[in-house]
Formats: sequence, structure tokens, C-alpha cells
Amino acid sequence: QGIPTTLIANFYGCTALQDNPTRFPMWFGSYQSSIRPVRNYGELLKKSEQSSQLTLFHWMKFSEDTPPSEYLEQLRDWNVDAILAHRTYASKERSRWQTGGYEHWPLPVSQNILRNNRGFTLARMDLEQIKGKWKASTPPQVIQLTANTAPTDPDIVNKINQFTSKISEADKVLGVLDQEISRDVLLEAYMTSLKQTHAADMVVYSRSSIRAPLVKGELTASRLYLSLPWTTPIEILELDRSQIEQLKSLKNIAILKKPRIPEKATVVTSRFFAHLIRLHLNLSSDGTHHYGPENEYEYFSRYLEEHSLENVFKGASNEWELVFQ
Repeated sequence: QGIPTTLIANFYGCTALQDNPTRFPMWFGSYQSSIRPVRNYGELLKKSEQSSQLTLFHWMKFSEDTPPSEYLEQLRDWNVDAILAHRTYASKERSRWQTGGYEHWPLPVSQNILRNNRGFTLARMDLEQIKGKWKASTPPQVIQLTANTAPTDPDIVNKINQFTSKISEADKVLGVLDQEISRDVLLEAYMTSLKQTHAADMVVYSRSSIRAPLVKGELTASRLYLSLPWTTPIEILELDRSQIEQLKSLKNIAILKKPRIPEKATVVTSRFFAHLIRLHLNLSSDGTHHYGPENEYEYFSRYLEEHSLENVFKGASNEWELVFQ
């Protein structure tokens, strides 16, 4: 409608870096340039010459059930008129995400939802300006997006069908599971596979990196990707004992280690988590190198093909200690 609008793109919500370091990416894209997240949106808005009549705040990782008063006050200071929220629900129950409302918040809130790869919902919010302030004229609507929400387009179907054989070939069967594999068991199996790389003394990994358990039955490449969707390279860090001791203060991580750690230890992790470790230990990126596998998912996919699933998921050997913290 020709209304000048400012959209504040925000990944972090009101989560401080020190409160949840694994939530904050250290780089974007293949260029791997370091980034500094923008947190002081107020200064950014002051420098903007755009004359905005409507300011929208895109709140990624939205997980607030009650209004965080200080943060909402900050949004009001930035003249934010409405919040565009985005969150993920693991639950299959529709009631939880269909009935959630934020009418008691001082700012209008609409909520887009990703149902853990089971489909999207799209939130619609109608705003009207009353006495210079934007208000929601009707309650936000939640519209589920599935394959049944639009008629089939034959041209698109034909184009997709050209790749049927390649998709089937890529989604190969890696094995058959006789029971469901929980996230923690999958994490232990993955870390156990990593400890065989580059004469490792320790494997460190984020517990929140495993996205879903593995269901009973055929384990296909696509099912594995739903649980371990990371395509970042595996990285090697050389840390001394004092630095390893400092890792104990990191939250929500798993450590798989030898019973006796040498003075200078070889630590295997992902490139993303290696960035977080260096940040935590105030280390530069000099002196590190990447291990051979091009990415985590492909490495573990090949590992599963080369080993029996029964052996893969039986747990780490008694010679290694697994610690969750």
C-alpha cells in the first residue's frame, strides 16, 4: 500500500551471547569471513535516513511465553510497531501451535512456525493505525502450508519427475534399525566415529546439534540428514590441559575423551563448534587445519555404510569416557 516500512532482521531475540554461545553463528557462506552480530539496533535506526511509518521486528528463535518486559521496552524505544515471530515446534500436536496467542503483549505479534520439517504455518496479521499507533485489527491467523493447500501444477510435477531417478539414487538405504535411536545415542555414535580421525585424544560436540532421533526401520540418507544436517567440515584443534579444563565451563556439550589426556591433546570437533571453542578460549585461528572429510553429514553417512549399524550404535568402548554437561 505504499507505506514506508523498516524491517529489522534479527536472529538472536533477547538471548545474550554469553547465555547461549552455540546459538550464534561465527561466519556466513563459503567465504568464511568473520562477522559481528548487530545488537544495538537503536544506533542503526538513528543513522538511517529512511522515514518509516511502520517498523517491524523479525524475531527469529522466538520462544517467549511471557513478555520479557525489559526487552519489549527496548523495542518500544526503537519505535517497533509489531513483532514477526518465527519458532520451531517439535510436537506433532496441532493444538499447541494453533491456539497460542499473544494478545496480552504490548506489541502485536504474529507467529510463523516450522513444525520440525513436517510443514510450515504462515501467520497473517492485519494492522490498522489508530491515533498514530499500529494495532492488530483482528486476531492473527495461522495458515498451515502443506501439499494440499494448492492445486497441483502439472508443469512443476513434470520438471521434478525428471530428477526422480537421481533423487532415489541419492536417498540410498544405509541400513535397517531394529529400534529407535535416541538423540543422545546418535550423538555418542557420531562422536565415536570422530574419535577415529587423526589420532584424536578427545571429541567435543554440542548436544543441541542432533536435530531428531532415528526412527525404527530403514535408515535412508534423507532420514539421517533430518538428524544430522550439517555440511561443515570437521576440524582439528590442538589444546593443552589448562585449555581443556576451561572447556568444562561450556554448557550443553558432550565430551568423549581418553582416560589419560596428554599435555598437548588433539581435539576433534566441527568447524562451527571450533569457532565457539576458540572464542571461549580467546584463541586465534592460526595453527588449526581441517580434517579430510568435506563435511560432517557425508563423513558419517560413509561411516554407516562401512560399518554394521549394530556395532555403530552399541556405544563407545570402555576405554573412552563420555561426559554430558
